[in-house]
Amino acid sequence: MAVHLQLHQPVPAPAAQLRVEWQGFRPGDTATAGWTGPDGEHRWEGGTGLRWLQRDTARSGEEWRINLDGVPGGVDRLRLSVQPAAPRVVGVAVSPLTGNPDDSVLHPGASVEPGCSTLVLELLRTATGWGILALAQPETPDAAHTAETDTVPDPAPASRADSPARTNPGPAADRRGQPRIDGEPVRSVPVPAHLQAAVDAARSSGAVRRRSSVAALVDLSASMRPALVDGRLAAALRAVQAVAGASSQSAVSTSFLPGGSTRELSLEADPGSALFDQLTAQGLVTGNRTHLIAECERRAGHGGLQIVLTDDPSLPAHLPASVVTVLVGAPVSAEQPSGPRTVTVTVTPVDVPLLARGLAECARTVD
Repeated sequence: MAVHLQLHQPVPAPAAQLRVEWQGFRPGDTATAGWTGPDGEHRWEGGTGLRWLQRDTARSGEEWRINLDGVPGGVDRLRLSVQPAAPRVVGVAVSPLTGNPDDSVLHPGASVEPGCSTLVLELLRTATGWGILALAQPETPDAAHTAETDTVPDPAPASRADSPARTNPGPAADRRGQPRIDGEPVRSVPVPAHLQAAVDAARSSGAVRRRSSVAALVDLSASMRPALVDGRLAAALRAVQAVAGASSQSAVSTSFLPGGSTRELSLEADPGSALFDQLTAQGLVTGNRTHLIAECERRAGHGGLQIVLTDDPSLPAHLPASVVTVLVGAPVSAEQPSGPRTVTVTVTPVDVPLLARGLAECARTVD
């Protein structure tokens, strides 16, 4: 499983040869590597490659290759920063150039603004190798000087995504300390430890958007029984909670059909318990596809992010373009819908952080 970084908490680098993927990077943005060596200050913006630092032009997006074993002697810290063309949230994924991609480390996401270079990641030389430190702060001459002279302890063993997070760094902050998403001030909401890794994964996609609300419409027709029994539906609903938390929403407005009841599912709430309570009250009954489509159309005009959880692979083609579908429990052999508005969950156990990241990226297509 990938390591989900927490701000200002160093972890070991996953390998000596790294791939650095800038997430949320757009045309017009500038990513920079900076370092200070015996011959002075250096800045690199992806132009002429060095023996140990190169831009991967064969891949789409902005990706770099870094060979830590080739970093010149006397260079103890590499600073990675970004200056965007427009306000947004960006992230960074650092993975081994070869080997297991699950050994990646993911930045929790940083709010960045044009006209300000934001320091998001540092690679630190330590007594035992190299470490990685996630940051979200304006890059200034004073900050760069401090980064080069401060003593940094060896990174502690990394916490994996399935380990409870001990602290909640909250949304990335701008240079005034105000949490922001898409360049707009938003309120910070507490994220429970069990959900932190999934929230961080959603933020690291660079696709998080400012939302007035996040709502889920859960299909509880009888055909959903397999996904209820093996936990896929509960896991998918937890991923929706993570996207809400990443968007600074403290709850998901959750409706169940058939039945029509609605409840506010807080970030702390257990989706499995919520589903159990609903099934205890109404049981599994035959669903009404026409009613489900009509309810989606009605809700589409209310604003916010609307997400439907169902097992009907033909449903997305009949839903409004502003609705995202999580296809839960559909057989692998079922005809899968085309288009960017659907996320499919067919295996168990569900990787909730990975699903939350995919859901955030999918939700961006309906903005």
